Amino acid sequence: MLTQFLIDLYRIILDSGFTYKQAIVAYFKGRGKTCVFFERNFRSRHLQLQAIPLRHDASEVERVFVAQGKARGITLKPVDKGETLDGHLGDSDQFFLLELANGRRLFHSIRQGGHFPLQFAREVLASSDLLDLPRRVHWKDVEMTAAEETDLAGKVRRQFAPFDITLDDDEDD
Repeated sequence: MLTQFLIDLYRIILDSGFTYKQAIVAYFKGRGKTCVFFERNFRSRHLQLQAIPLRHDASEVERVFVAQGKARGITLKPVDKGETLDGHLGDSDQFFLLELANGRRLFHSIRQGGHFPLQFAREVLASSDLLDLPRRVHWKDVEMTAAEETDLAGKVRRQFAPFDITLDDDEDD
């Protein structure tokens, strides 16, 4: 199934007992980290959901995002637990959504024809307030060789395998 953004799938995801996102959270928790998810549906025709591991608690991450958003004219509004995002969109389907480790979701609707910094989440996460990795703000600055990418992908795949709900446990039998 191909969809432009997560809102289309939200009811399906909410109804499922154990989602891939929960598996990602469990994977990072096993490594002593929390996880923040963000989705940006702006200037794109496909779903972009990213998961970033952190050693900060959710309230600190929220404080930093809200403060840096405010400084850029971005208002992050809380979305109540269980509430769908449909009512927050207004006349635009463009948005930024942040999901914190404590389950809180913060939403910003992007007006049709409006401006939104494409690297906003990466800028906040890489800032000195959180990861302190200024060289990783833009994905192009984090390029690896093909061999490095292959090695890293294999390592993460092996580490994540016990949490991966797409793997069939009966395949080995």
